[in-house]
Amino acid sequence: MKRLFISYSRADKEYVKHLVDVLREQEFEIWFDEQIPVGKGWDDVLEEQIKKADAMVLVLSQTSVASENVKDEIAFSKHSNVPVIPIKIEECDVPLRMVRTQFIDFTLGFDVGAQRLVDDLRAQFEKQSASSGEPVVTAIPRTRKKVKRVYTRKKPWKAYIIGAAVAILIPFLLVWMFDSDAVEDTSDDPIGEVSSDEATWAYTVDANTLNIYTDYLIEFKENATHYDEARQRIASFMDATGYVPMDVDGEMVMAVEAFNKNKNPEGYPLPDNVIYPLKTVKVYELPVINGQSAVLKDEVLVKDQPVIVLDIEQDNETLEVWVKIAYQQDY
Repeated sequence: MKRLFISYSRADKEYVKHLVDVLREQEFEIWFDEQIPVGKGWDDVLEEQIKKADAMVLVLSQTSVASENVKDEIAFSKHSNVPVIPIKIEECDVPLRMVRTQFIDFTLGFDVGAQRLVDDLRAQFEKQSASSGEPVVTAIPRTRKKVKRVYTRKKPWKAYIIGAAVAILIPFLLVWMFDSDAVEDTSDDPIGEVSSDEATWAYTVDANTLNIYTDYLIEFKENATHYDEARQRIASFMDATGYVPMDVDGEMVMAVEAFNKNKNPEGYPLPDNVIYPLKTVKVYELPVINGQSAVLKDEVLVKDQPVIVLDIEQDNETLEVWVKIAYQQDY
């Protein structure tokens, strides 16, 4: 079980308690300063717990960024080589020590932020295990109780589509209330369908993350109103290339997204397809085909990470298929 240290301001205590409950449900071990035993030195306990942590979750708010205690915890974590993962719960200035570190934006909604945090933690711990040669174990068991998902291949948009659609439909309801003729004029207009796609796209552009653009296409597939633009946005996140096998020891490890317009009926990828790993997959500099030696990169793809197919190569003897991909390096 991975240990997390929560750094926060006491003014945000209730918010943090809710976050702690969610993370514990995901079977992370959590420590925050409510657990300091009577008679123990404050600084000694904090230093001890930070050193024991696998990562620190830094809660950024107007009060926490002004807290000297929080600044000390950041500094000691960095000194102890404990990864710091900042989450921003309200608009505030990011501390100088963290200005170059990407934060998770909880202002988009608690559920959205919590799922992104859980996914980022899991991805980071998987990468640490892979790079150290340890067996890759997900930080969250497969039977875990899920946080409301942002990135999922099953109906990911319902929660925030409803809110956005209601906001869009309010003017139509007002017209209906004050103008009875408006009911007949708009009865055949598929407002709900249009609103669903457009509301989702508006949220997608505002969130502006690789997973959210992919979710948009998973939901609306090739009929998405903004299909081409979403594909362009997905491509813009890709900043590295490498090779991955399609299967390992006879087990398929990469899958093709259903929303690709150009599909191979046998399920194999085609150039420009978006594909994703079914589990953690090692990335290679070159494909291991036709007697070529394996050259591993110090990187892995994590489960569900969207990547784009650049080329496909096959071994002449074993017929093993390798895919050259573009991927987001710091996913």
